Parts: sequence; structure tokens; C-alpha cells
Amino acid sequence: MPVKGPIGLGGKAAGAILVGLEKLPAFPPVAQQLLQLGGQPDVPLQRVARVVESDAVMSGEVLRLANSALFAFRYPVNSIMQAIAILGLERLEGMVLTIAMRELLKPRKASAVAKQAWRHNLASALAAEWLADRNWFDRGAAYTGGLLHEAGMLAVALLAEEELLLAATTAHRESRNLLECEEEILGINHRVVGEHLAQVWKLPADLQAVMAYAPENGGRQKLDLAAVSWSGCSLVNHLGFVLAPPIDPSQVPPLQFLEDMDLSVYAQLPDFRNDLPMKLNFFECNFMPG
Repeated sequence: MPVKGPIGLGGKAAGAILVGLEKLPAFPPVAQQLLQLGGQPDVPLQRVARVVESDAVMSGEVLRLANSALFAFRYPVNSIMQAIAILGLERLEGMVLTIAMRELLKPRKASAVAKQAWRHNLASALAAEWLADRNWFDRGAAYTGGLLHEAGMLAVALLAEEELLLAATTAHRESRNLLECEEEILGINHRVVGEHLAQVWKLPADLQAVMAYAPENGGRQKLDLAAVSWSGCSLVNHLGFVLAPPIDPSQVPPLQFLEDMDLSVYAQLPDFRNDLPMKLNFFECNFMPG
């Protein structure tokens, strides 16, 4: 029997969520410009620095993090150009995008499920970057794809937390697909919300494809941004950093790309698994508001 939402929302909830997306904080212009520059060849570093410096708050955050214990440089980082020279363009872009994603959570106190969705996306970003680094793929793009791949879940957690928790609990109790339960209770699922969010934020086409991708529809043979991003997701699910409680990690099947990973990369997984909690704790302390 279909499960109904606690206040009988159904399709009304779907409409309210889509309207609510327009009221969420806008994707910062500096982050949009960096994404556009990232798709262009041979962009001068000075141009990238000017983009970041155009936002005083963002510049301050970047410099604060560049001087943090995570990087532990011997000398202070005093300018964005210096940060690019020391951190590299990819890492700088990742920091800016992570700060931009944090803005979603700022206007309200983040719930437990929103924090878990944030933690999952961040873990997926770190895992996608790790996988990309070992498969001759753009690690900066992989980090971005992993960070945004389930942004729709974060949005739903902010806009309809109670109904999302009911869907997650129902999926776990009845061993059903979470997206199916969301459709019944909310009238929409978080992947569709993610597609709409990508359009509202005017993200590049390759990132819109990542947020619209459905890994449960089968393996992805091609090594592209969606494959790497969702392989990061699959990896952290199996390490226990699931998207929403109380979902069983085994519900997300590995992609073909992850299944075909070289054995030498598998041998490095214990080190990644051991390092991941420390990195997540650092990012949460520095990026998670409230």
C-alpha cells in the first residue's frame, strides 16, 4: 500500500519544493565564473585570481583555509595568487565550490539529515578526487562532480525534512528503493529536484548531467565526469558514509568503472579509508555552519 506523507502533501509537496528551490541562496557568481573558466583551456592564473578577489568574503575564506592546519605551510599565504601557486588551481576551485555549497545551509539551522547529506556529498567529492588521481582524470572536475552529485538530497532535506525522513525510514523498513518512496510521499524524488536545482544555478552541462544521472539504471562503461563522480559516491556508501539514514549502503550498486578498477588501486583503499574521517572532520569544522 502506498505510504502517504504525514500531512497528506503528495503532489503539493513537489510543487512547494520546486518553488522553494528558487528561494534557496543563489549559487555565488564567483563559483559560477570559476566553473566556466574551468572548461576553457590555458586560462591565465591572474584571471582566476581576479575572479576570486572580486568577492571579498570568498577571498577571506580562501585565505583563512589556505593558512589552516590542513595544509600547514611554513609561511603565511597572503594573497589569492600565492594561494593558487601553492595549492594549485584545482584545489583552489574545490575550496571555492565547497564554500559555495555551504551557503545552502546558512540561512537556517541544518537538520541531522541535511548534515548527513552534506557529509555524504563531501565524502563523495574526496573519493571522486582520489579515484580520478589514479585513473588519469581531471581531479578538480571529479571533486566538483562528487560535491554536487546529490545536491538534490540536500535541498529536499532543507525544504521537506519530515517527509524525507519518512521516505527513508519506509525504504529501509520495507527494503524498497528510496526514490520510489520519495515519489509516493513527496510526489517527487531528490534526483529530479537535483536536476531542477542545477538549472536554477545555471551549472555547466557536464555538471547538470552528473546531477541527472541514475546509477541504478546500469553500469557506465565510459570514463567521464558522471562515472567518476558516482563511483566516488558508490565507494563512500560502501565505506559507510551513506546519503540518508537509515539506508543500507548495499542499495547503491558499484558502477562498472569501479568494478574494473586496477588491483593496485584497491590496495591503496585502506589508506584512503583511514584518512577520510580526518579530512571530513576538518571540512565540517571549517565549512559547516551552525
